[in-house]
Amino acid sequence: HLYQSQRLVPSGRDYLCSWGFSWVPFFFMLAGLVLTHARLSSSKQPDSAAGFVAKRAATIYPLYSAGLAAALLLRVGQGRQLPEWYELAAQSFLVQSWHPALPERTVQVHCWFLSALLAFWLAFGPACRLLERTVTSLERACALLLLCSSLPWLAVAFPACLGGDPEWYRAHRTGASGTSLDLAVAFLKFHPLCYLHVFVYGMCLARTRQLALAADAARGESGSAPLRRLVAAAASHGASVGLTGLLLLFSLPALRPVGFKLSARLSVLLPLQGLLLFGLCTSHAAPASALPP
Repeated sequence: HLYQSQRLVPSGRDYLCSWGFSWVPFFFMLAGLVLTHARLSSSKQPDSAAGFVAKRAATIYPLYSAGLAAALLLRVGQGRQLPEWYELAAQSFLVQSWHPALPERTVQVHCWFLSALLAFWLAFGPACRLLERTVTSLERACALLLLCSSLPWLAVAFPACLGGDPEWYRAHRTGASGTSLDLAVAFLKFHPLCYLHVFVYGMCLARTRQLALAADAARGESGSAPLRRLVAAAASHGASVGLTGLLLLFSLPALRPVGFKLSARLSVLLPLQGLLLFGLCTSHAAPASALPP
């Protein structure tokens, strides 16, 4: 936020700080992993969808609503225009990111991610049941991880195939919604559908961990040996490899992906961030037992 508000003293560290936006998808991935790990590890009857959402909303909404009220009072005190009633209503119910014309016109724009998180909470129960039924092996888990990490590259591939500017989104101005380009950029930047693959990636990391534990407990009797060794290596060294790769990417402009302001927001960095998270949530034991219970 200090970087975006241009309050940092110009220095070589500015480039590193300019990547701060790329950690919002990491939070979605972390949420998917934590929620799925808790569900897969629990023997209790899962909450209903309403109960599940209510429990999580209760942890964020009081502080969120207090911040929203403070921001509105500050606007009134400064004599600035308040949002339209429908913009304020959408923000009050945490659905501001669900329509591309809304998120950039609300107060506390940076809270849009909570609106996306609400959508993921609503979909979590059915998604987790589907994950358990369909992802039943390490091969399927790795295939789903590969699919999710490939999707963000469509934001790079489409402009390239059409011969267009890979940074076409720069024509958009914050708050504008008068053209199809404005709506398209806002949709890609904020809509929960554009980050669903990131949340699912986190869910699949938790499922991969569970399946690897099962294979390890069966003494390697299930799944292919090379794949089990690969997962064990990711558990042991993923955090180091992922963090090193991200630091290099954030420090060297030559490594910057095409159209990075959009492609990184949509998570072309998923493999590196996923390695970091997977490594952090497992131990650094020997490969044969790299995944502790």
